[in-house]
Amino acid sequence: MSLSRWYPRTPPKARSSSARSRASAHSSDTSDFLQFTPDTFFVEEITSDGTVLELGKTYSFEKPSPERDFFTHFVLQKREWNTVQALGAIARNLHVKPSRFDFAGTKDRQATTTQLCSVFALAPERLLQARVKDIQINGAWKADAKIRLGNLLGNRFTIKTDKPANAIPSFPNYFGEQRFGSGRGNTAKTGRLILAGDYEAAVRSYLCDSEGEENIDAVRARETLVGEGDFAAAAQYFPHHLKYEITMLRSLSSRPTDFIAALRSLPRPLQ
Repeated sequence: MSLSRWYPRTPPKARSSSARSRASAHSSDTSDFLQFTPDTFFVEEITSDGTVLELGKTYSFEKPSPERDFFTHFVLQKREWNTVQALGAIARNLHVKPSRFDFAGTKDRQATTTQLCSVFALAPERLLQARVKDIQINGAWKADAKIRLGNLLGNRFTIKTDKPANAIPSFPNYFGEQRFGSGRGNTAKTGRLILAGDYEAAVRSYLCDSEGEENIDAVRARETLVGEGDFAAAAQYFPHHLKYEITMLRSLSSRPTDFIAALRSLPRPLQ
């Protein structure tokens, strides 16, 4: 199909004011003092019972329970991964479906983080065999229920700096996409289209909208898809960091008019 009819071709637009303001925040004086990187920014989840999941520490909360231990709980420690992508990488490494995994809350990508997760029908021993760069499992044990979104008390944040504390009057509250959302800011639009039952337009918006996009390669990829309408080709040339878009494009490559399937191809916590 041709996307030139499916989606009107428009020239790339300038970055939104919110994107510009975020960029200016990064270039402000505070960036001289605080650098949010995996080596300086640490996020440790606080579980629902008040336990702080400390970096590098191994945990086991297994309790004697009935035979219905269908789940494995584990402590995920990751670096330069967001939560959904990290669990997806573990799933691929172990050849299981990503939909088996659940977590209480997302954690920043540009950080070193810990959090409690669960996986259905996967033994702790097998989970501990996963080998993914910058990801480690700090303990795994059997459980009778999955971890649900929101099932945590909060997070403990640590920011490392070599500057004196009195030299930092303030700093922007910007740690990751879950604070402000991505630069495109079209999540709400896509959601409204899904609620309205216009799945084609929702997919179109998610894949092709480039307003507010800060990465020039991503802008070019979206514009090329609009012009050419080749899903299979787009899955190859879309920038690697657009993992969710690539997932949808792969679905559309085999079923180009099944927009519901494309949306369902996304990891369950994003649907």
